[in-house]
Amino acid sequence: ALAEMAKAQEISAPQFNLLTGPVQEVERVLDAFQVSRRFDPESKTIEHVNLHILLDRRGKIAYRLTVGERQQEWLMSALKLLIDEK
Repeated sequence: ALAEMAKAQEISAPQFNLLTGPVQEVERVLDAFQVSRRFDPESKTIEHVNLHILLDRRGKIAYRLTVGERQQEWLMSALKLLIDEK
């Protein structure tokens, strides 16, 4: 199912990674990244918002941006700041 989703959304590694596994483990990761979501018992999938989550050099969340035209500009600025981070 993830491979079909990735193909439909035209996404691939290393820019994007899709998460799968037991629900409890996936939930733990989503909690760590503070991603809001809901579990659909019918499809047995976790539905969540689309986010760009940028980590700093220490692995801490530096930026959380939703997907959109304005956010694309912010994303580029945030990436430049992180690249320049000492």
